[in-house]
Amino acid sequence: TVRAQPETGILTVQVRAFSPELALQLAEFIISESESMINEITDRMVAMQTQLARRELESNEKRLQSSREALLDFRVDNAILDPENESGAKFGNIAALDSQLTEKRTTLRAKESYLRDDAFDLKVLRQEIAALEAQRGEEMRRFATGSEDQSMAGIVKKYEALKIEHEFALGAYTTALTMVESATLEAAKQEKFLLPIAEPHLPEKPVFPRPVRGTVLVFILALAFLGIGRLVVATIRDHTV
Repeated sequence: TVRAQPETGILTVQVRAFSPELALQLAEFIISESESMINEITDRMVAMQTQLARRELESNEKRLQSSREALLDFRVDNAILDPENESGAKFGNIAALDSQLTEKRTTLRAKESYLRDDAFDLKVLRQEIAALEAQRGEEMRRFATGSEDQSMAGIVKKYEALKIEHEFALGAYTTALTMVESATLEAAKQEKFLLPIAEPHLPEKPVFPRPVRGTVLVFILALAFLGIGRLVVATIRDHTV
């Protein structure tokens, strides 16, 4: 028999058998099987609650790995460690050339106001400006010319797209990892387990059989059947007379 106390969650198991030893074995078997069943149900419940989150984590892990490999392959194929930094350096060179050109042109206009057109200083300034313009044009051609995949602008554009995909993949992976941890924690809160408070033990004295009570009960039942039988026999005789 099993008696439950819902307010405390305590179950009391009482086993009846033909011998104390057999009763103890049955009680130990019941506890062992109950513990195994509860653990199995708990493990299944945890697996069901975390299965979806783990699938999402695996999917995002593969996506993150693919984005990392795509970034690495892109750097190797283009022989550029960081296209954004290299592009920034080229823009810096062009900006420096623009600054020098502005300075030289300002100086040229100032000297043109008081020097003859064929003056040596003016010739030198014009040659320097022409050289700077040629250098700037070369820098711009290196940055913008060529196919979309070969020009620096095209390389930076593709690199930024790969980098954004990598950042999205990393964010999705982090979110999925948090979901797995939350699902595991929630499942752990609902986990059930069996904790024996008192181990099964041999009975101090047998409860059954009860010879006195059994004898009295058998005697009463026998008298009752005997009385019923005599009543039936008497009824039959009355009807046959």
